[in-house]
This record gives sequence, C-alpha cells and structure tokens, in this order.
Amino acid sequence: MLDRFLASNVAWSMLNHLLSRGSMMLAAILLARHFNTREFASYNYFQLTASMLATYAAMGLGTAAAKFFAEHVHQSADPKNPSVIGILWIGSLILSCVAAVIVLVLPKDWLAPGVDLPKWLLAAGVLIMSLQAIPNGAMQGLEEFKSAAKIAVGTSIAMLGGTLVAVALDSITFAMAVLVLATMVQVVGVLTVVLRRTGPAAFATGFPIRWVRIRAILDVSIPLAANGMIVAAGVWILGRIILSGPGGDHAFALYSIGMQWFALAMFLPGNMGSVFLPRMVKQAIAQADSRPFVRKAIAATLAASVSVAAVGVVIGPIALRMYGDQYGAETWVIAAYLGAAVAAAPIILLGNALLAHGAHWKRLGLMMMWAVVLIAGAYVVRSSVVYGGAIAMGIAYGSLAVAMLIVAKRMEIA
Repeated sequence: MLDRFLASNVAWSMLNHLLSRGSMMLAAILLARHFNTREFASYNYFQLTASMLATYAAMGLGTAAAKFFAEHVHQSADPKNPSVIGILWIGSLILSCVAAVIVLVLPKDWLAPGVDLPKWLLAAGVLIMSLQAIPNGAMQGLEEFKSAAKIAVGTSIAMLGGTLVAVALDSITFAMAVLVLATMVQVVGVLTVVLRRTGPAAFATGFPIRWVRIRAILDVSIPLAANGMIVAAGVWILGRIILSGPGGDHAFALYSIGMQWFALAMFLPGNMGSVFLPRMVKQAIAQADSRPFVRKAIAATLAASVSVAAVGVVIGPIALRMYGDQYGAETWVIAAYLGAAVAAAPIILLGNALLAHGAHWKRLGLMMMWAVVLIAGAYVVRSSVVYGGAIAMGIAYGSLAVAMLIVAKRMEIA
C-alpha cells in the first residue's frame, strides 16, 4: 500500500478539488433551476470557452511548473545555474496578457457564434484562468496540498455566495463574472503560499538569461501545451458537434451536466496523479526502479475511480432531477459519463509517469491519437442525444489508457 504521507496528501488534494468542483456543481444546479435552457447553455459555453482558451494561453506551463518545483525541492541549488522558475513565471504573465488582448480584438462571432456572451468578460476569464497555471503547478510540486485545501474554502464561499447574488439579480452575466472572481481569489491565495514557501529568490531570473535555460523550459512545456490544447479542443469540438446535432441546446445542456460529473469523478484519480508526480520525479532523479510504485498507484487509482463511479451511479438519477424537470427524464446520463471517467482514470497517473521520466514527447503522440478517436467517435454517435458524448469520451480515453500502459511497460516505467 502507499505510505501515510502520500495518503494524507491525497486526502487533502481530494478535499481541495471536492470543494472547488462541488461549489461549481452546486452553482450550476442553482443556475439551471433559475434560468431558462438558453441562458444556462450560455453560461456553460462561457465556462467551456474560457477554460479552453486559458488552457491554450497556459501553454502547459502549469504541469511544467509542478515538475520544475519538485526538482527545485530535491536538487541542490547551483548559483551558476539559477532555477528556471522565474523565467517560467514571466512567460506565463506574458502569454496570459497576450491571450486576453487577442480575445478582445477577435470578432465575437468567431468565439461565440449565436451565444449571448460579453467579450470583455471572456477576456477577463481567460486572463485569470491562465494566470492560475504556475501557482497551481507550484503547489503540486511543493506538495502544499493542505494549504491548497484551505484556500479552496474561501474560493467555494466566493463562488456560491456570488451565484446566489446572480440568481437574486436575475443576471446570467453576473454569474459568469462570479466564476472569474472566484478564480481570482484562488490565484491570490495560492501565490501567497508559494512565495512564503520558496521565498522571492526562487523566482530570480538571473541576467543575462541563457538560451539553455529557455530551451529546458520549452522542451517540457511545448509538448505539455500541445497536450492541454488537444484535450481542451477535443472537449470543445465534441460540445460543438453535440450542439449542432439533432438535440441542439437540450443535448448540449445534458453534455454540460455530464461533463461536470465526469470532472467530479476524475477528481480522485486526478488528485492521486498530482500527489504521485513529485514522488515519481524524485525516483527519476535518483534513477530508482519506479515500476513497483507505479503499479501500486495504478491499482489504487482504478479502485478509487470505480468506487466513486459506483456511488455516482446510485445517486445519479436523483442528482439529475436537481437540475430541473426538463432534464430529469434522462435517468442514466450521469451514470454514462461516470463510466467514461473510469476508462479515463489511469491516464493521469501514466501521463505523469511518462513526464517524470522524460517521455513527454511520446505522451504528445498518444494524445494526438486520442483526439482522432474522440472526434471520429463524436460524429458516429452524434445522433444519440443523451449518451453520444459519454460514448465518445469512454472509447477515446479507454484507447489512450491502453496505449499509455503499453509505452510505459516498454520503457520499464510500469
């Protein structure tokens, strides 16, 4: 079994994500019950689009930050070769600001055709959501999971309190703004913890900046950025295919609800993968045999995912009715997305194992395969208004998990 320290970190990481995802889900329930289907779809489209563009702007720097901060902890400081953390942070600031400006400049119909969505608010959302990449990655690499959970309490309060105000004001635009403000609360809290833990010196860039340090960042961040873009674009394209399909707004609303539960079901495997990454980086630095640890971690991740899905299947029909009578008839839609989450569970752990051992370019190739399978599956099952999205996600993630396991075994990682 995994040691007590890792188990404690998993528990704190679970609490963090449960508070974050849970507050977003409760907010979505409140909004779905108060606003009509078109307004609720606009809110979900705002959230989906802002997240996708922020993922593009983050350029994989969040996961890269987790790796570099973990290495910063386990490696001795070299005054002649300062940490790349400062360069990483500057790059994140520049990319976030550029992305926000691009959103403001682009025609609205390019980003949100037929959707009532304020462009300035979308730009603010992209800016704040992309700025959280480095601090969140740093918390993961520094293993500050307990502190992250404490910050999530304040974020959840801001999210739910603001949503209640949006309902009282009957303003879906205010609900969108609340999502941005809650993210801002989280960014400020996390960045405060990181600076207190590392001190400002860790962010020193050291001038002149040598190309070898920039290249070290690009070698990790480029494939990670491409991974994030592929996933975000895949989920977005799947949503667009469903929205333009025979089910229209109703099918897209069901897809949004299902993806919320998919994300909730992934919170435990995701947290376990995040907690295990620093340990795998440490093993890679020490050139230790990681296979026993990775195998135990895979088994633990699958067991946790199946347990979460089993509970979700039982409460799914009840939970769906909370979104309103217009969705309650589709009894097993939540169960379908939870099944897809079980197929996706091992990929976070296996992907992090490949990253820790320098196989991030191989991981990128596998993600490209995932995108092809997902989009092809989406077109095949788009006529299924209720279950099409879940089927496409399950097939794509299941195929990816098998492919990653094969690569990891060949590299003697798993």
